[in-house]
Amino acid sequence: MKTLKEKKNIKWQPRYDSEDLDGAWKNAGDEIIFYSVPKGQADAGGNTKTDFFTNVVIAGLMPQREAFDAIALSVYFWDDEHLKLPEIRSLYENVKATVYFNIRDTRYLQLPIQRFGAGWGLSSFMTDDGNAAPVTQDQWVQGTGDPRSIYSFIPHPAFLPEQTPFDVTIRFESAPPAFLANRETRIFVSLEGTTFIPVYK
Repeated sequence: MKTLKEKKNIKWQPRYDSEDLDGAWKNAGDEIIFYSVPKGQADAGGNTKTDFFTNVVIAGLMPQREAFDAIALSVYFWDDEHLKLPEIRSLYENVKATVYFNIRDTRYLQLPIQRFGAGWGLSSFMTDDGNAAPVTQDQWVQGTGDPRSIYSFIPHPAFLPEQTPFDVTIRFESAPPAFLANRETRIFVSLEGTTFIPVYK
């Protein structure tokens, strides 16, 4: 078994991926396997994955001469039209889903999706509708990539050696809410951490 001796060309580069919810989540029991559709291929909604959607280059596998120390995992939603407050509450309160992080045949992490707090943060536009005080017009949930507010693996980062199979899988135990039909809502996952060239003894 090779032993890691040195890390060269270290750079902070999260590994992120996303999927079209309307295309991938139709019924209770559906699951999404992230990092399985690389850039340039079509997702479940028929969208060709660009740099915005993913930075995966090889399906389900770390590239050759490239290793990764994962220090945290985030899960968050993104929507073209902005999710309204009742929709955000519906997602948070009613969606039953479990997130799994797998490295080779080992399940490194298993958690309910609500444990990933970065995906549920509220923001709002304040607009003047003619009343004496501004009112909240639009609320949405985007989440953040801040490792301080997501699920952290510190003090034991997950090491992904070169050519290692891995994935993040979300398994839905509930059907999708009706308001997600025919709209551009995506779910992102991001492994936060450092990429480097491994040198072995």
